[in-house]
Amino acid sequence: MRIFLFLLTFLLLPLTSCTSRTPADTVRVPILMYHDFTSDEISEDPYTIPIRQFEAHLTALAAAGYTSVTFADLMDFVYFGEELPEKPVLLTADDGYTAVAALAAPCAARYGMTISCAVIGALTDADGHFPMEEGVPENLEIVSHTFALHDRSGEDGMIGPGGFVPERLLTEDIAAMRTAFGGRYPLTASVLVYPHGRYSAESERIFRENGYSVTVTCDCGIAEIRRGDPESLYLLPRIAVWNSY
Repeated sequence: MRIFLFLLTFLLLPLTSCTSRTPADTVRVPILMYHDFTSDEISEDPYTIPIRQFEAHLTALAAAGYTSVTFADLMDFVYFGEELPEKPVLLTADDGYTAVAALAAPCAARYGMTISCAVIGALTDADGHFPMEEGVPENLEIVSHTFALHDRSGEDGMIGPGGFVPERLLTEDIAAMRTAFGGRYPLTASVLVYPHGRYSAESERIFRENGYSVTVTCDCGIAEIRRGDPESLYLLPRIAVWNSY
C-alpha cells in the first residue's frame, strides 16, 4: 500500500501544473493496469489483487481528487471536444476474469468509479472468465483483448520476429470479436488492448485500417490525450499495478 501511495504521489506531480487550465487541449491521464482480484486477504499471484487492497487504492485515488473515466470518454474528448475531469484516471483490467465483474466492479461502483475491462472473446464464460450473455455491471466498459490471439502473441504467433504480422490472422480475429456476442459487445468496439502489450508498426496499420480508434499497450507511462488529435489515442501507455502495491 505504501508503494501505491508513492506511485500516486508520483502521478500527481506532473498533473499539478495542469490544474489551472481553462480548458485544456492536452490532458494527462494515468491508465492503471490490473488483471485479477480475490476475496482472500493475501495473494501470492502478482497478477491477483486482494479486493481489500483494491479498495484501498480506490480510497487513495478518491482522496487525491481523481475521477475515473472510460475509453469512450477519451474519444469524446478528442473527437467531440467534451470535457474531461480535472484529474482523470482510467482503471483497466485485462483478460476478463470472473472476479472483475463479481468483486472489482461492485467495489468501484461504491466509489462512483468505472473499470474498462479488456476481454478475450473466446474465453468468456470459461476458465475463470465471466460470461456476458446475461449482461455485465453498468460501470464495466467492455473492450477487446482480441478474440483468440491472447496466447498467440509470442514469437510464433500474432507478432513474430521483426514485427511480422500475419494479416489474415488479425483480420479474421477482428471479425470474430465483432460478431461473437451478437454485436452487443465490446461496448466500446473501436478499442484494442494488445495481448501482453506486444505490437508492431504492421499490427497498428492493420487495426487502424479495420476501424480501431484506440490501441493500448503495456508500455509504462502516462497517456497524453489531445483534443482534436486522434493520433493521441493510439499506443497508449499504462502503469501496471501488482499485488505488492
